[in-house]
Amino acid sequence: MHELDESKISSETRFNTLVDVAAAIQEYKAMVRDKVVTSIAQGTLFEKDKEILQLKKEKESLEAELSRHTKKEGKQKRYKDKLRRRNKKLAQKKGQKIRN
Repeated sequence: MHELDESKISSETRFNTLVDVAAAIQEYKAMVRDKVVTSIAQGTLFEKDKEILQLKKEKESLEAELSRHTKKEGKQKRYKDKLRRRNKKLAQKKGQKIRN
């Protein structure tokens, strides 16, 4: 190997080398910045996806509970209607017996 003689390197070559190194550093910084931004965005998306899944599970649970409650209310309403009709019939029969 032979050593470079600094006196033989022109100032233009030195300047161009410095410009190339500075450009490479800027390119590297931009690449790292992009990777960091992408990583943060992916992390945020992952957290949002987890939150969405949890909310979907809660929604399904609430919908099932609402369905059970609605069925129960329907049964109670039918039972009360049946009792009302029965009581009305009984009252009508009592009214007929009293009049006769």
